[in-house]
Amino acid sequence: MNRIIKLIADSSVILALFGATFVLGMFTMHGIVNAQPAKFVSVTVTATAIPANAKSVHICLWKNKEGFPICSPTASHHAAAKKSGGKWRVSFSGIPAGTYAISGFADLNGDGKLNRNIIGMPKEPIGLSVKGQLQGRPKGRPSFSKAAVTITSDLAYMLQFITI
Repeated sequence: MNRIIKLIADSSVILALFGATFVLGMFTMHGIVNAQPAKFVSVTVTATAIPANAKSVHICLWKNKEGFPICSPTASHHAAAKKSGGKWRVSFSGIPAGTYAISGFADLNGDGKLNRNIIGMPKEPIGLSVKGQLQGRPKGRPSFSKAAVTITSDLAYMLQFITI
């Protein structure tokens, strides 16, 4: 009887080891065990062409088009830039690598929001990460896809502001 119990116990150990090896193999085969850890980056944005009378400068990083381009706390990441050496700059750290659009506005009256006219056009200077330079008067609302920047490593970005 003891030999039967020992044989059953040994068989259970073998089955348990086989099962663990099988499960581990399945995870490895499906990339679960070998998955790469998420990569995090730092993004430093320097605002250029800011009027001397600006009270503050707000910068936003957008992971998707919802709410873009109006820079507000609803963005994926939002911060007020600090002025140092005559330049407005903000740094975001611990940002998951990926595709983002960048927008911002220079707050001229200190109310903390982008003021717009009756038809929704900005009354304060704005900056967008539009591919190519913003020149003249933009036509229509900027699209997220045209402003999207793929960020795979730490980035220093110069965001040019214009007054419309």
